Amino acid sequence: MFFGRAQELQDLQELKSSRVASFVVLKGRRRVGKSTLVFEYGKTFENFYHFSGLPPGEGISQQDQKKEVALKLEKHLNVSGLQSSDWSLLFDNMGHLVSQGEALLFLDEISWMAKGDATFLPKLKTAWDVIFKRNPKLVLIVCSSISSWVDTNLLSNTGFVGRVTLEKQIAPLPLADCLKFWPKGVSETEKLEFLSAVGGIPRYLEEIQPHLTAEANLRRLFFRADGLLFNEFERIFSDLFSERAVRYRQVVNLLRLGRRTQSQLVQELELSAAEVGKLLKELVLAGFVKRDFTWNIGKSGTSRLSNYRVSDNYVRFYLRHVHKRRKQIVRGLQRDVQLHQLPGWHSSLGHGFENLVLENAHLVREALGILPQHVVDDGPYFQLRNKRQASCQIDYLIETEASNVYLCEIKYSSNRISEGVIEQARDQQEKITLPKRTSVRSVLIYFGELPDAVQDSGVFSSLINFEKFLR
Repeated sequence: MFFGRAQELQDLQELKSSRVASFVVLKGRRRVGKSTLVFEYGKTFENFYHFSGLPPGEGISQQDQKKEVALKLEKHLNVSGLQSSDWSLLFDNMGHLVSQGEALLFLDEISWMAKGDATFLPKLKTAWDVIFKRNPKLVLIVCSSISSWVDTNLLSNTGFVGRVTLEKQIAPLPLADCLKFWPKGVSETEKLEFLSAVGGIPRYLEEIQPHLTAEANLRRLFFRADGLLFNEFERIFSDLFSERAVRYRQVVNLLRLGRRTQSQLVQELELSAAEVGKLLKELVLAGFVKRDFTWNIGKSGTSRLSNYRVSDNYVRFYLRHVHKRRKQIVRGLQRDVQLHQLPGWHSSLGHGFENLVLENAHLVREALGILPQHVVDDGPYFQLRNKRQASCQIDYLIETEASNVYLCEIKYSSNRISEGVIEQARDQQEKITLPKRTSVRSVLIYFGELPDAVQDSGVFSSLINFEKFLR
């Protein structure tokens, strides 16, 4: 299945009109669909060649990586006995494949190819300068799920400065494209339950069996030892972070409990600020964690204050409900578990719903009639307590050029939204510090039944039922 990615495909398609060869770097979370995107793009080329690194593992050597590429080259060139001792020789043979005409060359999981060989990138740079870019109709795409490796070793490498034509971070699918994985007739509640557990990751959405309920699909994928998503977390963290995977898991486990600043994590983990900073940076680049900066409303520039949250619904769901039950799942004792009866199930859906709203915040802005060009800043917002102001936190805040501020509260309930949200909104309006002549409006973004008291309170200028976006 291939849904969405219209903008990404358009950006790539524009490269075919270029008068020079193009060098493209794709980054993004594992399973987010980087390779699938390139294969879809490759359908528009006369010649498309794909080479992939071998997943790292015990016994996999650098020579194994070269042999794998050499075997594919032999098939493409219809020859045998290609030397695989040196990347320069392999790149030279790739050059023969793409020397003329419209061609797409895709080096998939490039960090795996380069692992253990300090000469790989210098030789790729030389091959680009001397061989590949001679064909003005060539598009070379390299990708990796280890975004930190790409940033450190390729994008920050002086040898590649000025050579990368396009750099793209492939994000999870937006909500409108996620919905295409379900047939008509599936309820909005079921869609939300599944998306709260897996997010907009296309590889996971492909596993939906429409004849099963959301709960049955989640049991099949998470709570069986042979389920696709049972071992997924351990494999991903092992591949990305190798022997330090335990440290990264400790960080996301803490962030799963609630937002944390870096200094709070330093205290809780008892590590140095530099070490925690590195862990957080790599988790953000890997797509599992988001760093949210607050800002000074009415003033230009971004505040230095920020906190972190688990933005990946799969990671949050796995750590909350699956990890501690691994032994039972392996023994087959959780195959019939009733998910709605799991401790913390409804709060887990609430966190998943909040992430879903934040990932699709454009829908909120559109519902409020706010054009993108009028937004000064938006995102989760927090204000620290000092002598002049109280502390407060806003799920999602929008500041516009016309000195309008929208305080958005995100609420999920499987039944009725609590009337306590009224007092919460009043409290936020009272505590938040705003410049003079600024208009402030409270907005409720909700999923669930809305009590008459909330609708009649007059506290909210807008009530956005997010359920309509799931239809």
